[in-house]
Amino acid sequence: MSSKYFKVVYGFDEDEYIAIDDSELKKAIYAHLTGKKVAFKEGSVSGDKIIVIRPDWNKAMGWNVGYKPTPEEMGEIDATVGKKYLGIVAHAKDEVEGYIKSGQLEKLNTPLLESSTKIHTKGLTQIGKI
Repeated sequence: MSSKYFKVVYGFDEDEYIAIDDSELKKAIYAHLTGKKVAFKEGSVSGDKIIVIRPDWNKAMGWNVGYKPTPEEMGEIDATVGKKYLGIVAHAKDEVEGYIKSGQLEKLNTPLLESSTKIHTKGLTQIGKI
């Protein structure tokens, strides 16, 4: 599986972000949801300062930092790597919320699950004695 790249944006200037890959996405979302401080490979931030977590299209496409893609190149993103990013942040958010509710915070450092299939865990779990 190839890595997916994201920006943890904490300010309004173009360079006020921390670059992460998908291995740190759940940790970033945890910080954003809880306001807690977290450390990444490229820096650290207090979760209450995070404005948004979004795909890093320049890194995903192999473009230089700060390069401004043309409208045609933005269309290229949609046609190529963009499809791989569909729903990934929402899926990671669902996982993190589950870890918070269940107290399984050690799972924040696990790789993001490939499938967005939800496991039914409420109600009957076997047909046994009905």
